[in-house]
Amino acid sequence: MLVNFLCPPGGYSFKTAFDEDHARFSPGVLLQQADLDLLGDSRIQWVDSCAAPGHPMIDSVWRERRALVWVNVPLAGRADRLRFSMLARAEKLWRRWKPEPEPAASAHDRDPS
Repeated sequence: MLVNFLCPPGGYSFKTAFDEDHARFSPGVLLQQADLDLLGDSRIQWVDSCAAPGHPMIDSVWRERRALVWVNVPLAGRADRLRFSMLARAEKLWRRWKPEPEPAASAHDRDPS
């Protein structure tokens, strides 16, 4: 099962799920390959996999990347500014301490055995 949110001109792949008993058939990869058909719809110009950077399966299917940025806009009231300031500090700490994703291994990096 793959859930997509379509909002032309783009789309977002939200969740992939499958029966683990069939994992040897790579259902996640098959779903993502079938999902490429979305790009045949003239209303859809791009699709975001919403996967973490360096995801080995997604990186093998979705080769193009877009740079994304985070934008925080404070609200006008004093209480809103205080909440915004606290959340911005919490986010800064979270970004400092979260582990960096490892880059996906290419076919050349994989052990052939």
